[in-house]
Amino acid sequence: MAEDSGHIELDGDVIRYASTTYSDWMIRVEDLRIIGEATNQNGPFADDYFLCFATGPSMWYEASFYADGRDTFLADLGARLGITFQLGLSLSTDFASRILWPAELENEPMFKFQDVPSKTVVGRLLGSMRNEQTYCDRVLDALQK
Repeated sequence: MAEDSGHIELDGDVIRYASTTYSDWMIRVEDLRIIGEATNQNGPFADDYFLCFATGPSMWYEASFYADGRDTFLADLGARLGITFQLGLSLSTDFASRILWPAELENEPMFKFQDVPSKTVVGRLLGSMRNEQTYCDRVLDALQK
């Protein structure tokens, strides 16, 4: 877990996330289109589990799963949306994602992950050192409507 996984809260109609390690952001609840969770291979030395908030086909926001206020935030946002969030990737140690909301997309993957080959000879000898995360096709289709 990172030194500062941040703090997340629902402040009226706005979700606020602040962290000295990750980017600060705020979004209005009405701008939410898809909420999901995603994991990567960064643990245990850095945060490897994130809540993801899609607002459009080219933008999503991430908050560390380990952020202070997470449980209260999820309860408050769930009450606002009329759902109970059921997180399911806490045991994942690899690249994975899952949609939590809306119901018609629930449990589907939110992202696809693809290794990006290195452009250097040394990098190619060591194997891919970078992974690209993009929306799954179904998510992209839903966000473009």
